[in-house]
Order: sequence, then C-alpha cells, then structure tokens
Amino acid sequence: HEARENIHPGNTLPAVVNDATPATGDAAGAPQQTTGRVLRSLRWGLVPSWSKEAKPDYFRMFNARSETIHTSSVFSRLLHCKRCVVIMDGFYEWIKDDGGEKQPYYVQLKSGPMLMAGLYDEHPKLRDPGDAERPLATVTVVTTASSAAMAWLHDRMPVVLPPNAVDTWLDPETPAKLLLGLLKPYSNSDLIWHPVSKRMNKMSYGESDCAAPIKLTKSKSITSFFSAKASPTKRPLQAQVKQELGASPGSSTREQAAVGSPRSSWANAAKAEDSAASPSPPSPVKGKGVGEKRTAATSPGVESKQGAGKRVKAASSPSAMSPPQAGAAPPRKHQVR
Repeated sequence: HEARENIHPGNTLPAVVNDATPATGDAAGAPQQTTGRVLRSLRWGLVPSWSKEAKPDYFRMFNARSETIHTSSVFSRLLHCKRCVVIMDGFYEWIKDDGGEKQPYYVQLKSGPMLMAGLYDEHPKLRDPGDAERPLATVTVVTTASSAAMAWLHDRMPVVLPPNAVDTWLDPETPAKLLLGLLKPYSNSDLIWHPVSKRMNKMSYGESDCAAPIKLTKSKSITSFFSAKASPTKRPLQAQVKQELGASPGSSTREQAAVGSPRSSWANAAKAEDSAASPSPPSPVKGKGVGEKRTAATSPGVESKQGAGKRVKAASSPSAMSPPQAGAAPPRKHQVR
C-alpha cells in the first residue's frame, strides 16, 4: 500500500480482513486451518463480484449506510462473511463558508489511527489496475449519523470502531444483531478537527500540507462590499434633482413632473444613489410612478442563502467561520477524502 495524504475512490486503502484461504496441511495430513487475519490493500469503491461492467466505477458504492446495510441486496451478503477494518489516520469533510466557498476540515483521533468498519469483495474476472496478477479487491466504508459534536460539519460520518469492538466486528461467528449494534456514531472526546487549505478542494491535490491546520479569516459578503462603497457625504436624491433641474424650493409642481417622467435626469441620479447603497435613502416624492420606479431602481443585489446539500446543512447549520474548534494535530498519512 502506498501512503497518501489525500485518498479518493479508486485509490488503495489498508484493511484487516479474515483470510479464508486454507493453510497448507502438515505431512501427517492434519486438517487445514485458515491463516487468520491479514493486512490487505483494497481499492476504495466497492465493485460487487457479480458486476458485469468492464470498467469499474469506484464512485458508485464507496460508502454503505449502516441503517440499510442489512437489507441491501448488495451489502447484506457481505455483512455476513466479508467484513473488514479500514485503517486511516483521518478523513476530510467540507462545509460552505460565509462567502459560499467550500471550506475543508480534517478530522482525526488524538489517540491514534481510525479503525473504520468496512465491507469488501473480490471480482473473479476483473484484475487490479496496479497488479494484473491479482483479482480486483474493493472496499466500502460503512457510515452512520454524525455524533452530536460533529453535526455542525456534516450529517454523516464513518463508523469508527473503538479498539474493543474490532474483534467483535471481524469475528465470523458474531450474530447480525450484535454487528448492527456496533454501527453507531463515535462520541468519544478524543475526536478532534481543524480547518485545512482550500487546495484540498481539488481531488488531485496531494502535497504534504494537505492536513496541515490553518487559521480561518473572515470572508466579506457582497452586501458588506457595497456598504463599504457608500459615500457618507452623499447628498439626498431630491437635492440632486433640484440642482439639475434648476428648481427653486417652492417649485413643487415642476419637481414632481420631472421626477415622475422616465426621460428626466432622475434615472441617472437614482442609479448613482443605488450603486452607492446609501444606508438611509430619501423618502419618495409624490408624483406619477414615483413609488414603483423607486422600488425597482433601489433593489440591491442580495447574497443568496446557503442551501441544503450533501455537505452542508441549511440555515440551521452554524457558520463555518465560527465552528467549535476541538484542537489540532499534525498531519498523517492514509487520509481519506
């Protein structure tokens, strides 16, 4: 297995499996025994043994939901006989920041590598792209609902097994009911996270600083940009119109007619006022079409609200600029995307 800072479906992951290959019997003809647990290199992204696709699609089943794993036609058979433990130092997750960009975070354990529940399979006809002598062996990582501490970042997380649950998960004799009881959110206090560079938004990025912690800076929204452009000495709109039309303070009839006319100089004055986004626009003057035209001319551009999605929650999610910081740790290898 090749150590990587940024792993995505199609790359290899180290995993512990129960090797079902019989060991060679002794000269006396003693019964053959299985060799037990072995460390294997598996391609991330499950390709079932019955798949007829000539070109594997590793992105189709790189995760398996714990809630339906025992009823799925693909995963239920693997749950009984092909369980494994995927070993990783951490994983990345994303949330949108105030500017609408995806901000990546690196999640890990203070206590050491993560031991994730997984299912694997081997295809009898397809060959591994890195070694034509081996059959294609692939793995999917089991996921569950996020823990309370991680819910601000994402609503799902991998099933991280405590060390004392590894034997139970790998034991071929463990009943299904007990197995399903292991597939729950990891809520121990040694789960930590920190923001990392947005260069991680590119799947191809794999430099040594992938998991290095960074300090977040407040991003500026579009509304704050226009507020900064506003001039504090801007004269009210009515004063500009009066000056351009040469109206005296008492010529209210001429002023109303000019403001209500679409061909008057009000349109340019209103445009300048809107681009400056004055924080206290003047009250509209009575006249033909003034109210309607003022509303249309002064509708500022508004930053769109962050929508719900796979990697971010809707308005109930806290801002990525002020998440609960749980600590930081140096980067490790075998991180997963």
